[in-house]
Amino acid sequence: MFRRLAPVGVLLAVLLAGCGGHSSRTVTRTVTTTVTAPAPTITYVPPESSVTPDGARPQAPPSTFSLTPSSMHVSAKGLALIEGFEGFDGCPYWDVYGKVWSRGFGETDWSGDFGGVCISRAEAEANLRRKLAVDFEWAIRDLGVALNQNQWDALCSFVWNLGVGILDQGTPVGDALRARDFHAATQAMLGYVYAGGVVLPGLVTRRQEEVALFDAPVVKPRPYVPADELRWRKEWDQVSGKHTVHAKSVRARLRPLMLKRAHVIEYRAHNERDGWYRLNRQARHYELAVRLGLVKAPR
Repeated sequence: MFRRLAPVGVLLAVLLAGCGGHSSRTVTRTVTTTVTAPAPTITYVPPESSVTPDGARPQAPPSTFSLTPSSMHVSAKGLALIEGFEGFDGCPYWDVYGKVWSRGFGETDWSGDFGGVCISRAEAEANLRRKLAVDFEWAIRDLGVALNQNQWDALCSFVWNLGVGILDQGTPVGDALRARDFHAATQAMLGYVYAGGVVLPGLVTRRQEEVALFDAPVVKPRPYVPADELRWRKEWDQVSGKHTVHAKSVRARLRPLMLKRAHVIEYRAHNERDGWYRLNRQARHYELAVRLGLVKAPR
């Protein structure tokens, strides 16, 4: 009987071991871990023409100086020149040559990194105009030299790149400008093309374009006159003083057109602030009124 039950006992022992019992076994688990690679560091590389040249002389504005509405300021042409040279990056980056944090169109923060704050292109343009007016243009004004708009714009770009100390007394550019030796001043400007002891082609281009603008004559735009008014004046003047049938016909055709335009100009000039000084209205109204006999031309 025992012999016949023994296999059953063995089988039961095996089943108990398989159900856990007091036996132990090794369990191997495979765990899959996803490792995320660190994000690459993106470093903004500004144009060569924005690099701070050797010899730069940053300087804070004096504690007392005033801005007046009549003061000359950088024009849209000058702003476009600077923006093109500087390039735009809205987030702070480290200027390895100037050893300063920069962002926008080359604005700098010597005390930090702008708090890590990024700005839009419109904000950068507004900052550029404001910083030029407050922190840079005073040095050009203090030269005490009469400058035209092109010369002013060129110097704004120059000092934005090198700092206003570059115009101090005892500097080649500053002394030449104070002596009104503009040729010597521009030749001295052309020398600031080194960064780290190496000539950078971008700086060469910037200096050349600044000097070209400095030397360019200011072309005043023609006063605004609509094409039809110019045509009416010409036709009227061609028959002026003549009493032929053709001359009378020309005047009869032009008079209502010119009279209506004179009334429109007068109406708009009286209903807009400084209306007579907009769109050359004062001069245009006078030219029409003289031909129509509404006012007498000076002898």
